[in-house]
Amino acid sequence: MDEALDHYQCALEWKPSAPNVQRWHRRAVLQQLDDAQGLTRLVRELDQQIHIENPTHALDIAEAAHAQGVDHRDLLDRLIALRDHDGQAEAAMSLTAAAAASHLAEFEGDRGALDGTRRLDVSARVMISGYFYSGSGAVKDHLRGVPSTTVWPPAGELRVVKFPGGFADLGRRLADQGEFVAQDLVDHYLHLSGVKVSRKALGRYDRWRQVNTDSRRLHRARPAADGYLAVLYRSYLDLVRLARSGELDATRLEGHAQGALGAALDAVATANRSDRVVVDQVVTAWKIDIARYLPPSTFVIVHRDPRDQFSEVREVLSEPGRGKRRRTPEGFADSYLTDRRFVDGWVSRLEADHGHRVLRLAFEDFVLEHERTAARLHETLGIDGATLTKSRFDPAVSRRNVGKYRHHLEPDAVEVIESELAEYLHPGVG
Repeated sequence: MDEALDHYQCALEWKPSAPNVQRWHRRAVLQQLDDAQGLTRLVRELDQQIHIENPTHALDIAEAAHAQGVDHRDLLDRLIALRDHDGQAEAAMSLTAAAAASHLAEFEGDRGALDGTRRLDVSARVMISGYFYSGSGAVKDHLRGVPSTTVWPPAGELRVVKFPGGFADLGRRLADQGEFVAQDLVDHYLHLSGVKVSRKALGRYDRWRQVNTDSRRLHRARPAADGYLAVLYRSYLDLVRLARSGELDATRLEGHAQGALGAALDAVATANRSDRVVVDQVVTAWKIDIARYLPPSTFVIVHRDPRDQFSEVREVLSEPGRGKRRRTPEGFADSYLTDRRFVDGWVSRLEADHGHRVLRLAFEDFVLEHERTAARLHETLGIDGATLTKSRFDPAVSRRNVGKYRHHLEPDAVEVIESELAEYLHPGVG
C-alpha cells in the first residue's frame, strides 16, 4: 500500500488537480486508517499535499477522515488549518476547543514528577531584544553560561507576542474591530500549533511559515517544553471564554497575556530546574511598545554601529519577500534613526507604567570592553560574582564582527550612513 501511496503522490506532484488520481489517492489513504500506522500516514499525506500547494485535496481527505470518526489532535490541527485556508473560519473555530483540550491533556499528562513550581521575578525573566542584526545573540550566548539559567526557546526565537496570531496582533485586531471574530481566535490557535497553511508561494519569506517552524520546534522540545505548552493551550481556552463573555477589552487582553506568559515561563523554569529564564527576541527593540503584553521583566536591548549593522542587513533583505525600505543606505539610515528614537521614547514608560527594567548595551562594548560591560549586565540581573560554566560567547572571536563594514560596504554607502547617523557611530569601530 505504501508503494501505491508513493505512486499517487508522485502523480499528484506532477498534476495536483487530476480528479482520478485524487480519488485513488484519497481512497488509499483512508483505507489505511485502521492500520497501526494509519494516522501517521494520514498526517504525512496531508502535510505533503499542503507542501506541494494542493490544499483543496488535502481538505477533502481530512474531512473524509474526520467523518469516519478520526478525532486525534494531529488530524484536528490539519483540518482546522485547511478549513481556515478555505475561508471557513467558523467551521475551523468549532474544532479548536477539542484540539486544544487534547494538546493540554497530552502535555499536562507527560510532565512527570517535578519539584515545586518556581516563581520568576522581574530580574529572573530576562528578555533579549535587538534591532535587526544588532548582535544581541552575543548577550544571549554569554548568559547561557550562568548557573541555573535556561535560554528559551531551545531553538529559534519566541514569536508568541510579536508575529501573526500572537498577542500583539490580537491586540491590534481588537482595537480595530472592538471584538474578536472567529478568524482571530483561529489564527491564535494556529500560531500555537504551528500548522497555518500559508498563502504565499514557496521560496518567499513568510512570517507565518516562520511561526510554523518555531512552534513545531517547541512541540518537539519535550519534555522541557511540556509545561510551557500546557499553559499556552490552557490560556487559549481561557481566551475563548473571555472573548465570548463580551467583556474583552485591551486592558483585559494585556492582563490575560501577562498572566499566561508569566505562568508559561514559570513552567519553563520548573521543568528545567532553573532560577532564571533568558528569552530570545520575544519582543524586538523596534517594537518595544508591545512589551506591555509581558509580565514585569528585565529587557536587555542591544544596539550596534549602523555601518556594521547595514553590512549584514542588506544581504538578508535581498531575500524574496523581504521588505525593501532598508535595502538602500538612505532607507536604512532613516529606519535606524526612527527605531532608536522610538526606543528612547518608550524606555521610561515601560519602567514606570509596566514594571519592566531596561538595560541598553552596545554590541561593540560587549565585545571590546567585555569585562566591564558584562559586569553591568550581571549587576542589573543580580548575579554579581556568578561563575560562568558554559558560555558560548568568546569576545576574541566576535572582534571580527566589529568594523566588518570596511570589507562589505561601498564608500558612498558608508558616507551616507556616517552623514545621517553620526551620533550613533561607535568610537571603537573606526
